Amino acid sequence: MNLLKLLRGSAVVTAIVLASAALAPANPLSQAPPGDRPEPVGFPVLPGAASLDHIWYSIIDPEQSRRSLIQHIATDRSPPVLRVAGVLDGRVEAMAARGDRVWIVLEPRAGTRPRREVVTLLNARNPASGLDYSWPREGPTLLPSLPGEGRLMGFAASERGPVALLWPEAWRSSRVRRGSDANEEPAGPELLRLVNDVEWVGIDLESMPMPAERLASVGDPAHGLLIAAAAGNDSTEVKRVSVESDGRCTSFAASEVWPFGLDSVLEIAGGDGGPLLVLRRQFGSIDLAYSRPQGLLDLARVPAPVGPWRIDATSAGVRMVELVGEQVTLREIDPLDGTVTAATKPAAPSFASGAWVHLPILGALAVSAVLALVLFRPLNMETAPRVPEGSEPLPVPRRLAALALDLLPGVLASMAIYRVGLRDFSMLPAWSLDASAAAPSAVAIAITVVWGLAWEGASGRTPGKLLVGGRVEAAEGGLAPWWRIGLRNLFKGVVLAAPILGLFTLLNPLGQGIGEVVSRTFVLARAASSDVDETPSGDAPPS
Repeated sequence: MNLLKLLRGSAVVTAIVLASAALAPANPLSQAPPGDRPEPVGFPVLPGAASLDHIWYSIIDPEQSRRSLIQHIATDRSPPVLRVAGVLDGRVEAMAARGDRVWIVLEPRAGTRPRREVVTLLNARNPASGLDYSWPREGPTLLPSLPGEGRLMGFAASERGPVALLWPEAWRSSRVRRGSDANEEPAGPELLRLVNDVEWVGIDLESMPMPAERLASVGDPAHGLLIAAAAGNDSTEVKRVSVESDGRCTSFAASEVWPFGLDSVLEIAGGDGGPLLVLRRQFGSIDLAYSRPQGLLDLARVPAPVGPWRIDATSAGVRMVELVGEQVTLREIDPLDGTVTAATKPAAPSFASGAWVHLPILGALAVSAVLALVLFRPLNMETAPRVPEGSEPLPVPRRLAALALDLLPGVLASMAIYRVGLRDFSMLPAWSLDASAAAPSAVAIAITVVWGLAWEGASGRTPGKLLVGGRVEAAEGGLAPWWRIGLRNLFKGVVLAAPILGLFTLLNPLGQGIGEVVSRTFVLARAASSDVDETPSGDAPPS
């Protein structure tokens, strides 16, 4: 009997507890803006950004907790290369990237007027060594700061520069309180863009049907930004917009609707296939899906990260970065079929030219040895070449003028082939290991060599030499044979590829360059004294 009374009493207590739970008010966190809701269970998303072949992200400096390390991964290398791109004082709040440039926002600094510092840096690559480096070398460039009040809900890069989405503190509070004071109109969200790296200017948000709550870049440059707003607990309204030069925000398409709330979206990565949504729908895995105007396209399900992580879409594909202790690992996700590879470690920076970077050095040493044998060999004064009577070495200024005229056809032809300007010819073959950069000048030199061989072999003069009064002769006098002309023009091409070798012409007392010494030829002009009739000294002849 006592047991029966005890069971009845327990049932009554249980019913009261369940009824109280059902009548209890909803959790206030469910009414808070998405930025105030708790992080999903698991490891945090690393602040970062990606564009082209670059992934940038920030980690806390293990030696100083208030300092951040900006790390860069070059995904166009095999394997991808990891390096430290910069060191910043403060914690990174958000990053955005476009092209080879990244913009970084630091967390607000305490003060009477807190501000968010904004810096930028550019990734560059040395064409000789193949190594990436950050520009400017002395450190990131400081830009105008963002307001420190409120919450930074989004930071993205458009084709006209970075854009920030801010929720002022007053507006956030009114959202939670549901507007307790009807006479007070709190400021709404602000969309700011950086104009000419000088000031942040507001963008009109009146075209949005509801307050914007998320901002991200889109892979397609024509629709540079994606703005999302919660349409309910289980849906999200999205607009693709472009920032115009006058500061307006123009939408090119009708609103899209995602069939889930913004709470489910951990990250939005802009890829070539459209915005890539990183979703956590189930504990223990991450879902990836492309957002397209026609609807969502599922891509892959990624295993749960084992440390701080992020997922980015680059031109080389989709990459997942994980930080396990002090080790960085990468997973590659096929952008078409969603295949996920095993985790690998990126490589440390090294010379891309690797085993063949020493070849130009060996070539320079070999050429120097040959020149030393040619120029400093012992000479037999009886057999040494002499300038023919009635001629003199063509003066250097006239010789340079003839060379400029003879180079003109090759330069014009190369400009037509490569569609380049005159500045592109400053990259000579001897100054760069990048064949594509030196191609215009190499083609111009090759055409000049063939041009000179044809004209000098036929007449001993090129059009340039004809205009300045110069000619090429054999050391014994007369027109040089074809094989000598060919040898001379071959070395002429070497000198044009490395102009420093032209100094030998100034050092040679006979005015011979390397090509003339090797081919035993001269570049001559008629001697000035041969044009004047010499009259013997003495009395004039009788008339």
